[in-house]
Amino acid sequence: MAKPLLRRDETRDIALQLRRAANGTAANYRAACRAKSHRDFTSKIATVLEEADESQHWLETLLDCQLADPRTLRSHLQEASELVAIFTAAHETAKRNDQRGNENE
Repeated sequence: MAKPLLRRDETRDIALQLRRAANGTAANYRAACRAKSHRDFTSKIATVLEEADESQHWLETLLDCQLADPRTLRSHLQEASELVAIFTAAHETAKRNDQRGNENE
């Protein structure tokens, strides 16, 4: 997705930000899966959610500014929206479980 955007001056910065955020989502998800504790997982999954949300933001910017093919963007936006929903639910569940753990201590 980002490669053709990197070639154009008006989309280069957004493409770089999108690429960083998308890679950050993947790398931080991997780190969350290897968390050392439940609290560590909760913290890492929050970062995953932030990166996924940022990815969605850059895709929305490209769409709103009409800087890329809307059909392609809509497909990627749908996937980004689904990932944000999944990571939001995971983070909320992790926070609830953290609170329950604190109540039992």
